[in-house]
Amino acid sequence: MHIKKLMTDYEMVEHVNYNVVTVTRIMKQVGWCPPNEGWIIINTDGAKKENNSSGCGGIIRGSNAEWCGGFAKGLGTCSVMMAELWGAWEGLRHAWKLGFRHVELHLDSKMIVDMLVKKKGGSPEGWSLCKKIWRILQSDWEVSIRHTYREANLCADTLA
Repeated sequence: MHIKKLMTDYEMVEHVNYNVVTVTRIMKQVGWCPPNEGWIIINTDGAKKENNSSGCGGIIRGSNAEWCGGFAKGLGTCSVMMAELWGAWEGLRHAWKLGFRHVELHLDSKMIVDMLVKKKGGSPEGWSLCKKIWRILQSDWEVSIRHTYREANLCADTLA
């Protein structure tokens, strides 16, 4: 009896239509590329460790890949999203104080990039920090915010 039920179940499954989704992987070489002459790139990152301590870090480099500045900051306990936002804020603040006026801000969090560019989303937790970032972006300078792959953001990742 048990075998007959298995056969019936097998025949039913054989007649079920289903779609198979195939995912094609595209290989892409990823690396850091210098900005145009007269511009700088700020690579920032935020991180949360297993012990719940969080931090952010960033590096500022010029068009010849030269070191123009950097930072690492302990944040105590906060979410990864907040650590990423703090990294963006600290990077922009440092660039402004150093007198740079043509800036590319590169982050490896697409969610944070979208939040800052579209000026919406996020959580109540990060709202006041987002407003600070949007305010500094209104200063007299040109800032481009871009997503970068984690592999191209290793220096900032190490500092965070």
